[in-house]
Order: sequence, then structure tokens, then C-alpha cells
Amino acid sequence: MSISQRYLEAKRTVDDRALNCRILSRLSEELEAQGAPSFVDIGAGIGIGLERYLELGLPAPRDYTAVDESASFLEIAERRLRDRVQGRFIVSTLEDFSSDPSEHGRFDIVLAHAFLDIVDLGPSLQALIRLARPGGLLYFPITFDGETIFEPSHPSDDEVLEQYHETIGSGGNGGSKTGRRLFHALATHPVDVLEIGSSDWIVHPTEGGYPAEEAFFLGHILEMIEGAVGSPVAKEWASARRGELEKARLLYIAHQVDYLVRKRY
Repeated sequence: MSISQRYLEAKRTVDDRALNCRILSRLSEELEAQGAPSFVDIGAGIGIGLERYLELGLPAPRDYTAVDESASFLEIAERRLRDRVQGRFIVSTLEDFSSDPSEHGRFDIVLAHAFLDIVDLGPSLQALIRLARPGGLLYFPITFDGETIFEPSHPSDDEVLEQYHETIGSGGNGGSKTGRRLFHALATHPVDVLEIGSSDWIVHPTEGGYPAEEAFFLGHILEMIEGAVGSPVAKEWASARRGELEKARLLYIAHQVDYLVRKRY
């Protein structure tokens, strides 16, 4: 198993706790009224999004499309979902997939999990809305909103984390505060925001350790921050944090926001 695949598996329990239950309840109500949906999963990864959707008892899709830039991820997704859903597994960017007129207005639900904060928000949001049918739903869970907390505190926290957030916001994408900026970005499109709710990642030790694979997950987060900042201060900071992780003392919180949206026409 690759490091990236293991990370996606390890964050499963973190996401499960974080997802906003009120929004999931509203999603269930909306889908019950519609019946079996046509479903597209953008940035589908290894298929955990649909897997979770089905385990929550939501209506099984009448057709499913997984889109991801990673062929290896989609191979895994197809294997793990083959007995649960009939679908298409398409290696593509959102831009290329959404440029096909046959996909426009096709889907009852568009899922983009932990996606809009890592892409250019304006054109990506437009592309996602283009895929939904009139009256269709768009579900954007785990959208990062620019707050990262580690405890116990460290003297370099402010310096390292501010630089980390700046790297997320570079390149013209939605950046580190996408969770809050998304609300007004949506206001420029023919959609109604049905629900917004927090979906914070919270990882903490219990009974002397971390549940499931969450110690690996947290170690990977530290690696990402250290690599993104790339300074001697960040290296020293990450080393100290790894020591706390090994001793099961490290608490991690990342603030995120879930959105459920309906396309008007």
C-alpha cells in the first residue's frame, strides 16, 4: 500500500467523526424525495466517499461516476466498489471532465469531498455546478477554513502555521480560508445554500494511544506541514511534534466547513 493510499485509509475515521450530522440528515431527506440519484464523485480517490454514503443508508445511486486524476486510486476504487455499484471510473481533471457537454446537467448529486480548498475556487465551482441537473444537489464536505491548532503549544506555532496557510493559499486557488469564502462565491451562481455546518477534524489520544490509524494520519499531517514550509524552524517544530505524537500527547484540530447546495436551473 502506498503512503498516499494509506493516508486516505487512515483519515477515514477522522472524516467520519467530522462530517456534520445535520447536513447529512438534510441530504438524506432531500434524496428520499428524489429517489435513486445519478451520482458523480469528483476527486473520488479510492472510493471511500461512496462507500461511506452507502453505509449511512442513503439511497443507492442508479448510476455512479468517479472522477480522479490518479489512475491507481481509481483502480482501487473500482475493486472496492464493484460489488456495490455499477459505475464509470474516469481518469480526468475536473476541468476536462466538465468540458464534455454530455456531462452537463446530468447528475442529481455532485460530491466534492475535501476538494474546493485545493483547486482554483472560481472556475472549479462553476464546473461543479455545471454538472448538476436543475434541482440537483451539490455536497461539499470537509472544506478547509484556515485554522490549524496543535496542543500543547510550541513557541514556533504561529510562524510555522501562518507560513503553512500561506502555501495553501498560493497559486490562485481558494486557499486556506475557502470554507468561509465559499458562501459568497456561491452567491454569484444560480444555487441555494440549504445548509452550512462545521466539520472540524479533531485527533486526540485516548487511553495512552490514538484510535485506528490516526497516529499515522497525524504523522502525515506533520510531514505535509514541514514539507510545505520547508524552513529550519519548521523542521525543528515538526521534530518536537513527532516526539509528542510518539508519547501520545499531541492534540490536533483543523477547522472545516460542510456545504449542501441546490441548483436552481
